[in-house]
Amino acid sequence: MSYKKSSTPWSLLALVSCAVIAGIFYFKTQKPSIINAMQEPKIDCASCSSCTKNQSSNVVSTECSVCEIMDLKDLTTIKNSEKPTIIKFYAEWCGPCQTLAPVFEKLAAQYKDRINFYSINVNQEEIVNQADALGLTEGKVMYLPTIVLLQNGAIKEQVTGGITEAELEAKIKTTFKI
Repeated sequence: MSYKKSSTPWSLLALVSCAVIAGIFYFKTQKPSIINAMQEPKIDCASCSSCTKNQSSNVVSTECSVCEIMDLKDLTTIKNSEKPTIIKFYAEWCGPCQTLAPVFEKLAAQYKDRINFYSINVNQEEIVNQADALGLTEGKVMYLPTIVLLQNGAIKEQVTGGITEAELEAKIKTTFKI
């Protein structure tokens, strides 16, 4: 009786699995200190109570293009808003999220008079869970980035994964009829 050799070296798979698990463990235990070191000073925003923007200049802004949601009460404001709203769920470690960030900022600046733009870091689990409970997402946020377009607190469209500027702008125009 002869045994056929497997095309997959199981020892290599076991080694890679261990490395991935070790990386996840390290990331989960070390991440809060990394995020705290990277946080920028807060300034008040006209649209939300806890927007984070860089305060490197002497000019203190009372508005921003994209407001970072860091407080549960801001979710109620979003839910009750009559103005069209776009929420981006992201993570700092997510490559496609980093690629989308300048596109989202640009469109937010372009449409700031007509649409509210918010972002939520998925590492803030309590806020993400509350957003889900309030119906601000279609189920749990499983893929990043996730963009939710809302009108009168109701979801009009939800997009997951990478998206180009042209695609996002087309979705904004068709969803909100702008």
